[in-house]
Amino acid sequence: MFAPRSRSVHAPAIDATHVTFVPSLVHSRAVLSTRIPRLSVKWRNRFHNVFALCKSLVCRSVLSRLPQVTNGANGGGTTPDQVTVGDLTFDISVSRPESPPAGTVLMLHGFPESRASWGAVADLLRDAGYATFAPDQRGYSAGARPVGVDAYQLDELVADVIAICDALGLDTVHLVGHDWGAAVAWTVAARHPERISSLTAVSVPHPVAFAWAKSEDPEQRERSGYMEYFQIPDEPEFNLLADDAAALRMGFGEAVPSDVADQHVRVLSAPGAMTAALNWYRAQTPASDDVPVVDVPTTFVWSSGDIAIARAGAERCGEFVRGDYHFIEIPDASHWLPDEHPEAIADAILSRIGRSPATTARGDAQT
Repeated sequence: MFAPRSRSVHAPAIDATHVTFVPSLVHSRAVLSTRIPRLSVKWRNRFHNVFALCKSLVCRSVLSRLPQVTNGANGGGTTPDQVTVGDLTFDISVSRPESPPAGTVLMLHGFPESRASWGAVADLLRDAGYATFAPDQRGYSAGARPVGVDAYQLDELVADVIAICDALGLDTVHLVGHDWGAAVAWTVAARHPERISSLTAVSVPHPVAFAWAKSEDPEQRERSGYMEYFQIPDEPEFNLLADDAAALRMGFGEAVPSDVADQHVRVLSAPGAMTAALNWYRAQTPASDDVPVVDVPTTFVWSSGDIAIARAGAERCGEFVRGDYHFIEIPDASHWLPDEHPEAIADAILSRIGRSPATTARGDAQT
């Protein structure tokens, strides 16, 4: 189902001369100021203005080379932000408690969704004392929408998660994913266990378990038939967005609140967005068994009423986790668990966090 291949993520390089030049300017200004006491006020002011301008320009040069999180609020609440990593800028919702957070949770959405799917869960986690970050992932964010199917291979999606964590200054996070976000989260946890304190995967099991189910379980093969359709060029985009995305809205049913569904439709109706989102499917290959076993503490949440994921793969999921593992079944609920049962999902996340190491950070996450 997925096609892993290695890719390293590095923070943007910063020339050391730019960093050391700022304190040098400050020192020079102080020294020279003491040596020109007889200058007129006019020339003394010009002298100070020149140094202020130089300092400003150098500081801008340094800051432009750092990963940026913009438009955030320092207090509690939920705010829309952006985080820039390299050439990509991700839209991201940030939710913080009023007091210093007990830990940090990174939440990955699925298809055909957006970061809005985590709004209710984020509110509950914030009330419990946790900071949350929920990005619109590659293709969904307008500033992170590269052209071409290859840009949406699993390696790229996994690298985005690590790069976002690096940009936020987070050494480790509690990682949560739903649907495609779960597939990415499984792979991040498997490949980068040192960065993940805990994993809570919702709806979609470990990629190897899911690939086995699609191959061996007739019920799962039938439920996954839409994936082949999504790999057809152009036609799925047209049909999914026709008549104000009537097909998407019908799929959400009553499980997804109308305002959240509107946000998903708005994101996916942007130029190129639906094609980019479908490219996640088009970039797949049969090499799903390359995803390693997961060593981090893991909870998997699944519903017996999920129309996309049958029981066979869900029940085999635990075979691919070596760390502490907990399977939660929510009876007769839909595929859209974060929207339909936010309390149950938040409880599952908090329960998992309670058994797992605390999140650590290289300083506070930037806002």
